[in-house]
Amino acid sequence: MDWKKLQASIYDAAVCPSSGYNINVGDARIYGMESNVDYKVDDHLAIQASVDYTDARVTSAETAAYDSYVNERLPFAPYFSWSWNARYQRPVSDALQGYVQFDMADKGDMFNASTRTTRIPACRASCSPPTSS
Repeated sequence: MDWKKLQASIYDAAVCPSSGYNINVGDARIYGMESNVDYKVDDHLAIQASVDYTDARVTSAETAAYDSYVNERLPFAPYFSWSWNARYQRPVSDALQGYVQFDMADKGDMFNASTRTTRIPACRASCSPPTSS
């Protein structure tokens, strides 16, 4: 997929120390694929798994100031991510279903748009946004 005039939210303490802001990066292209499997083991147990691959890159800069970003990965776009869950469900009454579910997910390494050296580590199990000090 090709994107024209892509905007990205970045954080740069030298420009705006209290928050992030949007910039016009330029054009980008995104290639990827995903797969999902749902399997119902029996009337009560179901298993689901998914995997994604994304290669998202800047193809041209909006201004000369962003020429160094050409052919770089798009911010916050991991190459790989996956998830799976298992759900056990039983009727509690005629009108109510009860269930227990276990989920696990992984989102691969990503990069911040402010610098290509700011690496955001992969989230493991339950994902929370990383905080900076």
